[in-house]
Amino acid sequence: MQGLRLCVAMAAFVLLAGPALAGPPKVGWPAPEFSAVLLDGGRLTSADLRGKVVVVNFWATWCGPCRNELPALESYYRAAREHEFVVVAALVNDKASPDKLKAATAKLTMPIALSLSGYPKPRELPTSYVIDRRGVLRAKRLGAFDLDRLNAAVLPLLEEAAPAPATEQASTSAAGA
Repeated sequence: MQGLRLCVAMAAFVLLAGPALAGPPKVGWPAPEFSAVLLDGGRLTSADLRGKVVVVNFWATWCGPCRNELPALESYYRAAREHEFVVVAALVNDKASPDKLKAATAKLTMPIALSLSGYPKPRELPTSYVIDRRGVLRAKRLGAFDLDRLNAAVLPLLEEAAPAPATEQASTSAAGA
């Protein structure tokens, strides 16, 4: 009987702690689902971005490399957003005043997340995750992206075809059966 209790307790622990035990997101695996509260008061989820190439970038106002990287990410976002590309800049570990935050983001048009759930808080800033159109994590970058590394991570994904909508996939599968 005691063995059964131990098994039940272990199963409950695994079920409750499963996401915590999963560890950091893994390249080649489905990207974690996320939900963000944006600086402009809006909300954004990974489901909203299906079919797009996404860079989730974790940064802070006090992080020098982050502040240097943000303008490059913004330029890339502006140049490629018509190709279904988006950067979500997720602020972490930051106690910046509203005025400092406003100044740091004044020229940015990409979505700025004040909070983002679904990803573990990175130990190093900046940290970026690159997600393909199918929702698969294709790259992880610790430290700031330079243009060459950003191109290497993103351009091949922008050239990939977008996945067919779910209704189209279902009708194609039914037709082939």
